[in-house]
Amino acid sequence: MPLTSAEARQSGTVHGCPRRHVCHSLRPDLRYTKGFCRAVTTPASNSASASRRSHTFAAKQSVAGTPVITAAVNRSQADLLTADSTSVGAENMCSEQITLGQPLICMSTALTAETNYAAGVASLKAAAKDVAIRYQHYSSGVVRLEIVPVASQNNVSSASVAMSDSCTIAKGLDRPAVAARTGKASKRQAIIDAATGVLLPRQSSAPGTAGAAAAEAATAGVGAVAGAGAAWLWHGRSGQPLSSETVQEMSSFLSPDHPRLRVLGGTRFNTSQPPHPEWAGFGSYCFMLPRLEMLEVSGCTMLSCNIAWHAQAAHTDSQHTSWQAHVAESQDNCDSSRGFSSVQDAVAHAVAALDGVKAPAVPAAPALQVNRHSVAHTPDQEGWSRLMQPLHDALATSVIHTDRLPQFNQVEPDIARAEYEVNGQEGLDQLLAALDGGFEGAGTALLEEPSALTKVVLARRSNVKFSGKLDPLALLHALQERDPRSYQIYLQLPDGTCFLGSTPEQLYVRSGSHVASEAVAATRPRGPAGDVEKDFWYALDLLRSPKDHVEFTLVRDFVRDALLEVCSQVKLDTEKSVLKQAAVQHLYGRLSGTLKSSAHDAQLLAALHPTPAVCGRPRGAAKDVLASREIFDRGFYSGPFGWLSGSAAEFVVAIRSALIHADPEVPLGSLQTRHSSSSQATGNGSNNISSSGSVKGNGSATAAAMHTISLYAGVGIVKGSTPETEWQELELKARQFQLLLQPVPPLPASPNVNLLSARALVEELCRLGLNTFAIAPGSRSSALTLAVAMHPRARVMTCIDERSLGFWAVGHARATGLPAAVITSSGTAVANLLPAVVEASQSNIPMLLITADRPCEMRDTGANQTIDQVKIFGDTRAGPLMCLRLTMWSLSEAC
Repeated sequence: MPLTSAEARQSGTVHGCPRRHVCHSLRPDLRYTKGFCRAVTTPASNSASASRRSHTFAAKQSVAGTPVITAAVNRSQADLLTADSTSVGAENMCSEQITLGQPLICMSTALTAETNYAAGVASLKAAAKDVAIRYQHYSSGVVRLEIVPVASQNNVSSASVAMSDSCTIAKGLDRPAVAARTGKASKRQAIIDAATGVLLPRQSSAPGTAGAAAAEAATAGVGAVAGAGAAWLWHGRSGQPLSSETVQEMSSFLSPDHPRLRVLGGTRFNTSQPPHPEWAGFGSYCFMLPRLEMLEVSGCTMLSCNIAWHAQAAHTDSQHTSWQAHVAESQDNCDSSRGFSSVQDAVAHAVAALDGVKAPAVPAAPALQVNRHSVAHTPDQEGWSRLMQPLHDALATSVIHTDRLPQFNQVEPDIARAEYEVNGQEGLDQLLAALDGGFEGAGTALLEEPSALTKVVLARRSNVKFSGKLDPLALLHALQERDPRSYQIYLQLPDGTCFLGSTPEQLYVRSGSHVASEAVAATRPRGPAGDVEKDFWYALDLLRSPKDHVEFTLVRDFVRDALLEVCSQVKLDTEKSVLKQAAVQHLYGRLSGTLKSSAHDAQLLAALHPTPAVCGRPRGAAKDVLASREIFDRGFYSGPFGWLSGSAAEFVVAIRSALIHADPEVPLGSLQTRHSSSSQATGNGSNNISSSGSVKGNGSATAAAMHTISLYAGVGIVKGSTPETEWQELELKARQFQLLLQPVPPLPASPNVNLLSARALVEELCRLGLNTFAIAPGSRSSALTLAVAMHPRARVMTCIDERSLGFWAVGHARATGLPAAVITSSGTAVANLLPAVVEASQSNIPMLLITADRPCEMRDTGANQTIDQVKIFGDTRAGPLMCLRLTMWSLSEAC
């Protein structure tokens, strides 16, 4: 690490930093030249004399919240030596020629935390303007400005709020681009306004290993990221693969000294395949160094502004009026890299973008206000069966030996269930691995014809027609709420077209030379909430299935062989386990390795993508099958999506995803009023079918605002697959979107006043961000329970013991800072919450109780359940407890 100014003064030493990278601890006594930065002991008089030399430009300006920096740009190494007679360690200087494409400087500056977002944005704007002055003589550079807009002032974890901020701040971040697309924007400006990207990390249930921990070291403490606009953009033309040269150019804008400086984006599943019209705007790949970025770091959110420029940046002076115009021209342009040619231009656009930043909205989880009209599958179920038959015949030519499959049947189910209930999935894994042969006995699937097609992954597209308002970021937030164990990905173009998904699968993660990947295959549903036994039987059935074991080992063996191409050694950390998501569970294996010194991320991506989990095996034969049999364009579905930094990277497989279509003529920010694009391809004949459960809206609403969202899901086909089971698996994988997009009955349609008032209460709580409900079932509170069950964004925890449920709610509030709404029946059921209420009151933890009650004339009639609940816990108006009573007819006042 570079020495601070104080350390330099005390030690009198010089510390040389890597070429091109300016230390993050910039101080007035730091001097740096082209490609070199060092800290020296420099008397003030010498600094002043050096700044007056004719061959040196010095810029010094004080900015509120930033250190004062003296920037010396010297003409030569000799000039520096003559400029300061006290300078030592000149032999450590790097005078090598800067290669084309490498920025001369790369630096990060952390500003002092502010008390509100407005003050934070103002500090960023002042610092950005200062960059234009300090580095006006640099022909290229990358500068990152960071600030924590609001300093933490409480002891409650802010991780959950930070997760919400990454979505809500993006709504403010993408607004500045709107003004730039009014017809007056230059081509260059339209290009760099590129996209909005979000990546939310998963909370994996997979067992931890030493190899995975080493590979994930760079991701420790860093969570969700949301970026808007591009300080620099890499956008591949049709048929252009993501080459090593492009990845290396991205890396030249990054630095190991500044790990939070990252490039975000993804690629098509098949970059060599020309895109269909609905995917044309994304290019063959789309990566950006975000201009504005919101990052979750150690439980708080950091707002950043990246400024990048290069004198040889590709641009012209012609006018652009739309993103489509840029896309059309890029097909004839070999240069996929776009950015600013001067620091003045880069700063001007950064300041304009900061002018449009809005503070994150209060976290909210209202129901998505959409009215679904129809669903068309490509192919439909009949077409899927016809498509599967010839594939079954082709796969049957390769016989897979199953004599080495694990003999799981020898374990007593009751013993396995007891182990699972006590020690969870890890205990079950250890029990099964201890069998004769265990997982190691499973070995590698043996094939009579190793070169024959053994697996192919077919996908299905479902076009959902809907009317109403659909905020893509709200949908992303809802997906994250429903399944925090998955990665949430998001990429929105300036025209409003949006790709988003909720994927469980990591392609690889790298920290330095340590790399890890995973094998994910086969699917079973999860048991109902709280039903541990049923969840166990699903998991055990998955582990014991010969067909699923074959599918899994094909993927695991491929990942191992792919890593061996770029790693000096590979270790199988987890032989076989179960990865549990919110609604499904998969077979899972973990592998880690040490990257060869000559290998880089482009080689890792080429080796691992596409895996048999999304394509098939052998890769070439499977891709040929998909090209001939899938009549729609996958686009970014099942492609790599992630980030790169100077010394680390993480990519996921973009499955369980969707494409929200948008009319390119409608400005960004009015997605709810766009008509569905006429370029959507839905196939013909039996490849389309309207679901019988579609909700029909009135004709005028349909004609006025009809939109389309395409849902993508795939399933692996091996010997033993059946069309019926694979179709069911497709439905299961698309279920997370279908549930969120299902229409919610209007409040006036409620059958009685009890359900009406309960639904209004639940919706209002969700709008306020309180969408976690802890329910102890009872007949008196059935209206409340039903209202929660009807809300698509409500999260539910059930328990028949009110005392235990109350303490669960206390723990939830302690961890998140937000209360869970506790719903109980009346009388002594409420009294059982007293211990939890006492703890919440004494610990100043928020708590919300919603209890059922009888009308006044039916209270205090001698039964336990009729006791008066008014102020049952005393006068709590001044404390953190809020208690609501729902009578048969209306909601009572707070007690």
